[in-house]
Amino acid sequence: MSFGELGEYQTAVSYIDKAIEINSDKSVYYYGRGRVYLLAGDKDKALGDFKQAAAMGSWDAKKYLESHAGLD
Repeated sequence: MSFGELGEYQTAVSYIDKAIEINSDKSVYYYGRGRVYLLAGDKDKALGDFKQAAAMGSWDAKKYLESHAGLD
């Protein structure tokens, strides 16, 4: 996430992808990657990751999806 906040989106996604590869059971990784995609302007990929994180139980992802429902 830190790389994403610095505008280094590819680096951030690369590290998060590696974390998911190691442990795909953590919704926080999908939520974090979704946030990076959102910062990078890729709303479609962001929504896909937020949906995945929400399905895994992420409250933050569920709140994001609820607050942005119908705004697409």
